[in-house]
Amino acid sequence: MKRNLRVLEKQNQHYHVSKPTILWLVLFILLSKTTLFATTYTVTTTANTGAGSLRTAITSANADVNVPHTINFNIAAGSTILLSSALPFISRTTILDATTSIGYVANSVGINIDCQNEAHGLRVENAANVEIYGFNIYNATSGIYINGDGADGFKIGAFNKRNFINNSSEYNIYIDGADNGFIRNNYVGTNTAGDAGTDIGNGILLVNSANTNTIGGSVSGEGNLIGGGISTGVNIGSYVGLPASGSSNNIFYGNTFGGTGITINGWAIWIDGDSDNNVIGGILPGQGNNMQNATNGNTANGLGNLVVGINSLDALGNVVRGNNMDCGFGFGIVLNDANASQAAPIITSFIDGLVTGTSTANAIIDIYTGSSCNTVYGKDKPKTYLTSVTANNNGDWIADLTSNSCDASGQRIIASATDLVNGTGAYSDAYGPVVFGNGSGNANLPVIASGPLTLCGNQTINLTAQTGNTGYLWSNGQSGNVLNVTTAGSYFVTAQAASGCILVSDTFLIVQENPTLTVAINGDLEICGNETVDLVAQSGFASYTWSNGFTGSTLTVNSTGGYSVSALTSGGCSAVSGVFNVTASSVAQANFTYVQLDEYTVQFTSTAVNAISWLWDFGSGNTSTLENPQFDFLYDNNWPVSLIVNNNCGADTFNTLVTVIKTGINDLFETPVQIINAESFIQLNGKIKQPADIQVQVQNLQGQILSSSKHYLNSDWQVNIPTDNLAKGIYFVTLHSQNKKAVYKWLK
Repeated sequence: MKRNLRVLEKQNQHYHVSKPTILWLVLFILLSKTTLFATTYTVTTTANTGAGSLRTAITSANADVNVPHTINFNIAAGSTILLSSALPFISRTTILDATTSIGYVANSVGINIDCQNEAHGLRVENAANVEIYGFNIYNATSGIYINGDGADGFKIGAFNKRNFINNSSEYNIYIDGADNGFIRNNYVGTNTAGDAGTDIGNGILLVNSANTNTIGGSVSGEGNLIGGGISTGVNIGSYVGLPASGSSNNIFYGNTFGGTGITINGWAIWIDGDSDNNVIGGILPGQGNNMQNATNGNTANGLGNLVVGINSLDALGNVVRGNNMDCGFGFGIVLNDANASQAAPIITSFIDGLVTGTSTANAIIDIYTGSSCNTVYGKDKPKTYLTSVTANNNGDWIADLTSNSCDASGQRIIASATDLVNGTGAYSDAYGPVVFGNGSGNANLPVIASGPLTLCGNQTINLTAQTGNTGYLWSNGQSGNVLNVTTAGSYFVTAQAASGCILVSDTFLIVQENPTLTVAINGDLEICGNETVDLVAQSGFASYTWSNGFTGSTLTVNSTGGYSVSALTSGGCSAVSGVFNVTASSVAQANFTYVQLDEYTVQFTSTAVNAISWLWDFGSGNTSTLENPQFDFLYDNNWPVSLIVNNNCGADTFNTLVTVIKTGINDLFETPVQIINAESFIQLNGKIKQPADIQVQVQNLQGQILSSSKHYLNSDWQVNIPTDNLAKGIYFVTLHSQNKKAVYKWLK
């Protein structure tokens, strides 16, 4: 270190490195050193002491601060180390891996450690993250002893790396004050074959705030086998029955307590002291513990040996769910005033698969089949977990067991109640045996339909029966667990479960629908101003969705656009309407122009906007409904002419005086005026009586003057008016001379 600092000082002087940078570099070297120089120690002999021994490897690892260490074994799997005295405490982070022994097979014995009753087998003293794999440790006070607050994060056993700990005089695994550890895939208190016990000591102890540890796991290969005639499988919070500081928030999943030839003479799990919120099993796959043979039937204490005991008034919130205690002795769960004496639920009825009961308010109710044997004192213990429900505020609850009928049919059922604060109480008294109805007296066979039970058009509905059974036979004669239904009718299926019970499904009534959807129009599709129109979809559908997103049966429209609606029947069939185009308009606006053609004839031209009808009144009692009428007045006068126009939005009127004066211009000409069409002009010609100046104008139907020119006419005359800039249509040619004029209609 000093050398490193001197080098840094030299670099600092030369390169001007800042002091914070030096400090970070020093810290990096310190942290890196523990990883770069961690050591693997190899055991090469079964000797009790000396070079290559396990004792020497532990001593060497303890002396080296550069962790973590690994202790491997270069000796044959199954070799035995006979201890003449206790091994050194393990005081550094170390992985002791006997699965590295030569010829090791998964879940077999790597190395035997015969402690010969010389205190503890492997003892960890305040060393974090120690891992122990592949050992068979026996004849110890405690086979594995993890001690101290500094011993957190330990791992005892793992998938395919089993330990065997047995024949310990106190506890096979002793956890004192260490947190966040894992005990997985171990045989505790049994022989290495797992089929016989050692009849001595206890299983696992968690004491003095050994918290948040996981014993077992929900994945296959993580659970421990605990049994072998020992007094207590797991003890939380007391030492050999004497109260101590409790342990909390520990999880027990997937463990097996006892078995054929492996019994527990006392409690499977004993919780004592101020041990809170420990979780014993769960309802998800793999979480439940198997406690079927948790006792050997010894009743010397007068109560019978029990499965889970929660002994201390201080213990609270401990949860026991999803465990199989079939054939276990005694009451299953005994509180002894713990868990705030959470009351057991009461099952009150069972009718056609529905079980009802009472409990404390808002408790979680777990339903199980009861024991198939050993119902001592009238108490069943849980065998098969069925389902869970939550009680209401009054403590009433109801659970549907129709999907569990094959498991439950003919069985007694029991329940437990778990309060989220207080924990789990004792099991209820048994109810039953229960018998399912479904019209056949048989257990129910769950069937799932692929959708609503309504065929829409050429649709197919799939009915899928629960798998895992044999001999599926549908009511229409088809076999297999899936039926493809294309025609309306009633369908059910029968099958045989693996247990031999006959299963019958509910009957499914399937109907056919081919719906159509009409829409009524309340109003006009051409809306004016703030007007609206209602589009009313045909009634009788379950839901409606319009093209603009509206979801009612009647759509009120106040803007233009195309509107359609789709609807669903209660059976899930859809129908779609046509498209309704809504347009907008405004009130018509009346106006017109006029041109006097000849004598008393006047051409009227409507210039109204948005009009669809016209009513002319020429002031003489005469009317017209033409858009652009001609009218012959009788004499010179200022005639009051009006035009009324109308559309769906309303009417408008335009009034004006039309001055009509007999033109008389033809008196100037000896011959009528002729208009001759040419390609790019019109030619006017004739013969005038006396020379005169004539004004020639060309107007369109709207009265606009498009051209105007003045000409001096004498005797035979001819005037050419250019028209190449005019579009095809109707025009008026007007000749003016003083107060006289004549108007001629001309078609280009």
